[in-house]
Amino acid sequence: MTGRTGRAGDRATSSPARLRALVPLVVLVVMVLLAACTGDPDPAPSASDDTALSGPGAPEVPVATEPGPQGLPTPENPDPVDMADEMAPPAPGDTVLVHLEGPLGNREATDVVVRTEDGEEVERFRLPGAVGMWAAPGASHALIRTLPDGFARYDAVSGQLSLISFGMDDPPSPSVAPGDGIHGPTVLWEPDDLTTMLRLDSGTVTPMEDLVAPGSSVVASSRSGSVVLLDVPNGFAVLQTRTAEVRPLDAVAVALSESGLTVASVGPPPDRQVVVEAVDGSTRRVVGTLEQPALPHPLEDGRVLLLGQAPGVMGVDGTVTPLEPSVPLTTPIRSSADASTAIAVSGDALAVVDLIAGTATVIPDSTGYEPLLLGPASVLWATGVDGTVTGGLVVDPATRGVTRVLDDLAVQGVDSSSADGRAITVSVTTDNGTTSRLVLADGTSMPLLDGADRAAGVVHPSGREVAVAVLTGDDRRLVIGLVDDGAMSPIAEVPTGRNPVWLSTVGPDAVAVRQ
Repeated sequence: MTGRTGRAGDRATSSPARLRALVPLVVLVVMVLLAACTGDPDPAPSASDDTALSGPGAPEVPVATEPGPQGLPTPENPDPVDMADEMAPPAPGDTVLVHLEGPLGNREATDVVVRTEDGEEVERFRLPGAVGMWAAPGASHALIRTLPDGFARYDAVSGQLSLISFGMDDPPSPSVAPGDGIHGPTVLWEPDDLTTMLRLDSGTVTPMEDLVAPGSSVVASSRSGSVVLLDVPNGFAVLQTRTAEVRPLDAVAVALSESGLTVASVGPPPDRQVVVEAVDGSTRRVVGTLEQPALPHPLEDGRVLLLGQAPGVMGVDGTVTPLEPSVPLTTPIRSSADASTAIAVSGDALAVVDLIAGTATVIPDSTGYEPLLLGPASVLWATGVDGTVTGGLVVDPATRGVTRVLDDLAVQGVDSSSADGRAITVSVTTDNGTTSRLVLADGTSMPLLDGADRAAGVVHPSGREVAVAVLTGDDRRLVIGLVDDGAMSPIAEVPTGRNPVWLSTVGPDAVAVRQ
């Protein structure tokens, strides 16, 4: 998780750490907007389209239900993932593919379709004007944008599709896709100037002006979406998204652990106390003090990696061991679940940090790469995020070995990930536009569909199946395929399908409530 440097002399608001912390949020929002435009660019619906699936004689399908009353969940309905951020991969059969379907020339005839992992249709809802759908990896809920200015949500656990009522004078702009603002069931609009929070599981909408001052922004979020670390005008704060509770932090620098369970902070001078505390404030431990400003990164074993010009590791007893050789480290940074390995920005490149031996090694030819944490940190990835640099790399925490991937292709960013983070789909730039490739942790990569110049793919949580939306000219279709021996074998095809997402049909308590 990213962190930010501090205030009152210890914080430089225009520092590289702050700018780099903002880059992935901004770039990914732009990427989703571009994907929505390239994947579904046609003009407004035509009610007279001869291929319409609505009107007299059309098949009857359920429609989205109206939103229920707004209100915060009660304490009797606690969030089961508040203190358990890792999401286990769903068992076979516990995942569905949800996508949009219908003629592009008549958006009034658009359906939300639910299919099994084999492509068999399970359910279909009529949702006029639906033009885009997003979901976090491993989630059970999807956000759907509808024209002209609405949103809907699909819950794969209950099997319900509902319209979203914001109940606000100034609701989120439908032209702004949430992008990296989706974390589990939590949606955060405009993370650089946070305006609105939505819980997809309950449909609860919270105007952020009711909780924090205008100008607040997102520093980091847990993967489950239960916890969000905020940079507010007068300091920092922890937001518990289920209850919409905000707890201020007395700190000049903060960071959220990769598990989302703890926050590390550096207090104001002169003491600069390094504190590690539970996100709900139930436990708090002063680890040590610092003589110079530093940005903390909490490790899962209780230690704290200190970033700056002279980085080091603060042990649980407060002693600081400098890294050798001493190379500057800053955010973004990602660390493994076993607290053995991290990759962080070092100057214009990246560095691999051995948190056991206390060493930092700069990776050659890594300028412009962004460290990424996907899944439970079984491997650490880094790629380009805006198409300006080629290739990427993957680091194995067990050996700290670096494997190069996609050397000759300009990478726009990561589109999806398997539950264990060892298989990803990425958008790459080719002579014919932007398309997707599947990349595995061993360095293997493959095009998703032969002959499809432009396509967008999402990988199944198992990593062994991919859904691909073809976007080439008049060739608009959805293909579902199995991945084996470096190739994808189609098993199902939908002529007018698009915008696929994989969703889990089991709740966080791992009890299936819908087959």
